[in-house]
Amino acid sequence: MLPVLMAVGVALVRPASRRRWVPWSIGSLVVLAGYLALRSMTDAYVPATAPAHYALTFSPGVVLDNAMKSFDRAAAFAIGMTLLATILLARPAWAQLRTRWRLLAFGIAWTAAGYSITVFLPVRSELYACFPSIGTALIAGVIVEGAWRRAAEQQRRRALVAAVVVPLLLWPVAHARTQRWAGLATLSTKTIDSIDRVVEETGVQVLSIEDGSDGRSNLRSAFGNEIERAMRLVRGRTLEIELREPGDPVTPCPACARLELRLEPNGELRRIK
Repeated sequence: MLPVLMAVGVALVRPASRRRWVPWSIGSLVVLAGYLALRSMTDAYVPATAPAHYALTFSPGVVLDNAMKSFDRAAAFAIGMTLLATILLARPAWAQLRTRWRLLAFGIAWTAAGYSITVFLPVRSELYACFPSIGTALIAGVIVEGAWRRAAEQQRRRALVAAVVVPLLLWPVAHARTQRWAGLATLSTKTIDSIDRVVEETGVQVLSIEDGSDGRSNLRSAFGNEIERAMRLVRGRTLEIELREPGDPVTPCPACARLELRLEPNGELRRIK
C-alpha cells in the first residue's frame, strides 16, 4: 500500500509536486511489481498460496469484528491523548483545523490503507496495528498542535507533565492487553526447543503431540497449522508433526517410527511413547 499512500500524500500534502506524480507513480508500480514477483518465489504468503487460516475472507462478521478491534488497537491511545490534551490545553480552533485538512485527510487515508489488507484476514496480530497507527498519530498530532497554539504557558506545562506521567500510569493496561500474546511467544519458543532436543536425542522425524486443554494458551493458538514450517524455519528440521486435541486418537502410521508427546500445563512437552 505504500505506493498508493505516497501518491495520495503527494496529491494532498504537496500539490506543487503534482507534475512529478505520473513518473513517480509509474516507477513505484514497477518496483511493486518486482517485489511481488520476488515474493512469489519465496515461502512468503501471497493470496494464491496462503493456507486456509490465512486466506483473505470477505465474511461480513469477520471483517466487522476485525475492523472494530483493529480500530481499537490503532486509535485508542491517540484518541485518549487527544481528549486529554484538549482538556488540559484548549479546544483547537476549527478554523485553524480547516487549514490543516490536507494532513488530516492524509492521516485518515494512512489508517485506512494500513488496514486495507489485514482487516480481511481471519487471524489478527498486535503487529498489524503498528503501521496504521502512524495515521492516527498524525491526526492526533494535528489536533493537539491546534490546542497547543491556543493554550497559555501554564496550561502547556500541565500538558507536558501529563504527557510523561499518563503513559506510565497506563502501563498496567498495556501489560494486561498484551500478556496473552507474550505467553504464546514464550510457549512457541519453549516448544521449538523441546522438539529440537527430542529429535536430536531420538532421531525420530514423525511426531504426534497432544495439545493442551487451555483454549487460550496451547500449541494451536501459538502456531496455528504452521508448526512444521516453524521448525523448518527456526531449526532447519523437516519434520512431520501431528497436533491432536486432548483425547483424540493418534493417526495410524504402521510404516513409520512415531514419537508421541503431550503438552503439560506448565508448557513442557512430555514423552508418552
